[in-house]
Amino acid sequence: MSSRDRDTKSLQDKLKVFFKKGASAPLAAQNELVVTADLRKELSPESPLSRRLRAVKELGDKVLHIRVQDIGPFLLEWLPQLQSTAHIIDFVQLITNVVKFNAVYLDEEIVHGIVNNSCHLCVYSADSGVVLGCLSLLEAVVSYSLLPRTALPTFVAALCRTVNVEHYCQNSWKLMRNVMGADLGHAALQELVEMLRGEGGEGGGLLRGAVFYINMALWGPRRVHSLHVSPLAVLPAFLKALGGRQAVVTYEVVVSLQSLVARAPLDLHELCWDVLLDIVRAVLHHDSQ
Repeated sequence: MSSRDRDTKSLQDKLKVFFKKGASAPLAAQNELVVTADLRKELSPESPLSRRLRAVKELGDKVLHIRVQDIGPFLLEWLPQLQSTAHIIDFVQLITNVVKFNAVYLDEEIVHGIVNNSCHLCVYSADSGVVLGCLSLLEAVVSYSLLPRTALPTFVAALCRTVNVEHYCQNSWKLMRNVMGADLGHAALQELVEMLRGEGGEGGGLLRGAVFYINMALWGPRRVHSLHVSPLAVLPAFLKALGGRQAVVTYEVVVSLQSLVARAPLDLHELCWDVLLDIVRAVLHHDSQ
């Protein structure tokens, strides 16, 4: 077997491994592009250049017959099935390119599913390449205004967790800032507030992320100016979040209050100060116990 034949066989084997769901579930025959012996002969180095070019053109025409409308369901079906980290990273990059250049073929239901799967990988994957790839995919979805309103809770919750990891903090804040500065900004802020008002079942990391985003968006150094929201609208949620007695949440609340008083003192009227002092008292009470 020649070196060229070995390389060709190796490539075919790699493609088969990448695109197979399992030994018991081969691809449907009607979706396969069969490479016949005649086609191999036409594409071989021994074949004249003109015949090879014609064969390549005919092969390309067959590939173009694949319905582009089917690309969305295909991506959504395969993303949760991949196990190899390298395959996940490559596939996420493929989806990102589809979002950027062929978003017209992705309906809202498909985008919702892609966002859900990407958020799941952001939260549960231990590989930084996978997480950063998924954050880039989500950024593409947001940049092209494709994020469905129904996917917002999952999206916001995932970013509240990734922002706690130093390696993903800047990317997460950039992505959240883009969302909060767009049409879904107030809805995203409401999701954050609702998290803090929960019944205490949420994890400390989730609540800490929510406090961080509210702080940064409303009165931080790069605040979102399109959000015209009084501190009084969110401070009671900070007080409620302290009820879980989680140290990381308490710390983030204190940092946020310090930033609020230092950066936006003129936005604090009498009622705001009342709630702010209630929060300080709650923090001191927790510390004393």
